[in-house]
Amino acid sequence: MKSFFLQNRTKLFFISVFILSILLFGACKVLLMPKYDEKLVEQIENVSKSVENLYLTMLSSTKEEDGGRAYAIFSEQYESIEKELQSILAKSKDKKYNDGAVRICEIAVGFFTKYKEKHKSDNTIRDVIIELNLDYLKGALDRLLAVESAKNKY
Repeated sequence: MKSFFLQNRTKLFFISVFILSILLFGACKVLLMPKYDEKLVEQIENVSKSVENLYLTMLSSTKEEDGGRAYAIFSEQYESIEKELQSILAKSKDKKYNDGAVRICEIAVGFFTKYKEKHKSDNTIRDVIIELNLDYLKGALDRLLAVESAKNKY
């Protein structure tokens, strides 16, 4: 009489392959995220610095009372920053599996546009509003930078 192993050789082979496959594929992970983009990180850092420069310049070198904070004085800086933010948003949207970064970028663009339009309609801006705008925008840009930088770890 043939041994058990010889009679069931085919079954044992498939069971062994199945178990080995589970062990091998169980150790693998699929990470669905876009590749790290050093240029995009640099662009986010530059925009963050530009935002900080815009608002800190308003705070330190101008006064609301003497008309030194008229929108026209800062309109070129606003437009430049907005273009960069839109560029970052477009680049973020072009990447697959980048929904989180896209949403954060949309929030930053929305904040910035709203703040710019408010400054334009009021034609001035108070110290407390400058500080709040800077805090919100820096927070959004810092989060976006963290998301993009984290991609470098994988």
